[in-house]
Amino acid sequence: MAFHLFRDTDGSEVAIVIERGPQTVAGSQVKAAATVTRPDFRGPRKLKSIAAGRFACGVVLYDGETVICFGEKLVALPVRTLWETTPPIDLAPELN
Repeated sequence: MAFHLFRDTDGSEVAIVIERGPQTVAGSQVKAAATVTRPDFRGPRKLKSIAAGRFACGVVLYDGETVICFGEKLVALPVRTLWETTPPIDLAPELN
């Protein structure tokens, strides 16, 4: 497993890119706000388009209460899900 930062010349960014072998890529952002919007997924969407079939999921962690889907394999999760004992959804069953 390898961890990276993704940033392109247009300013799209994903803070944590996780590569699991040559076949799987996932990305995570953290937002210090109680709301999340479509523009917050600019970096994960760009990573998804570049990684294509390797892309497992893109997650934006935020200070809200609701799990929100922003498209196929793109989801906003409350940051509290990091320490909850029961995950709210199965993001990428192929990673299990």
